Amino acid sequence: MTVITVSDLPPEIHQRLIAPATQHGRSVEAEAKDILEAGIASEHRGVVAALRQFAEESALTEDELSVMFPSRHTETQRPVN
Repeated sequence: MTVITVSDLPPEIHQRLIAPATQHGRSVEAEAKDILEAGIASEHRGVVAALRQFAEESALTEDELSVMFPSRHTETQRPVN
């Protein structure tokens, strides 16, 4: 496994990692690794996938989800004569 050292990390950045790490039950190092992985992965996914992930992680209501992801019309469309 590769090791990365981040020199001169501002203390406020380290402090901002502590709360989410605690919420997720992991170390600050594991939290930073997860953030890096998510950032790299986000470059390769579409907007809809990012919105879906946000919706899942945010525990949105059904009404809020329906605004974000309106159902598509699946009926067969016929030309008007």
